[in-house]
Amino acid sequence: MTESSTTLNWIASDKLNDSGNYSTWKNLVKQALINACVYHFVLGKGKGQKPTTTSNDEDYDEDSEYGKWLKGNAKAYIILHQTCGIDAMRTIKSTDNAAEAWTLLRNRYEGKGFFLIEQSLDEFMALSYEKSKDIATFNALFKELKTKIQNAGLDLPAIFYILHYLRWVAPSFPTWAGRQRSVLRTMSILKDMPTDTTLDDMMADLID
Repeated sequence: MTESSTTLNWIASDKLNDSGNYSTWKNLVKQALINACVYHFVLGKGKGQKPTTTSNDEDYDEDSEYGKWLKGNAKAYIILHQTCGIDAMRTIKSTDNAAEAWTLLRNRYEGKGFFLIEQSLDEFMALSYEKSKDIATFNALFKELKTKIQNAGLDLPAIFYILHYLRWVAPSFPTWAGRQRSVLRTMSILKDMPTDTTLDDMMADLID
């Protein structure tokens, strides 16, 4: 397997789904395009700009200016297409021009993250252990919504999630919650900041 195909496979595992992962997708695909020497084709600049005078495709000459553009454009477009999810594919299906596709995706997904952040936070804040009464089910939903917030582009510290987790489960597990808060106070005194691993350990401990 070549280096370029390996890179493309790596990016394809995290396809563009919506505004929530657009920034991550864009950064990764940009590296793939640069690695494949076709980034200028999605920018539509320099040698990546479509020639104003084109040839009939039936008279295709790969050594002509248009022929070289066709080859580079096709390579860039394929990278975009193979790293797009279903919704993103629909966005670019109307064009075979890599620069136009790049612009269409940017216009659809860039800067739209605020809505997803607000939506995911609202869902998270509406969580209630009383609704599930099953700690394993609650933990799974908690993790799912935490991931959704992160994918929307909001990087909150682990302590935010830990404090909310304790607040929601404490009424049903007061002794356990009191013990966890004591541990957190000790960590604070030692200036040892809790991490996502701290949260995972707390969830596992409560199930056990």
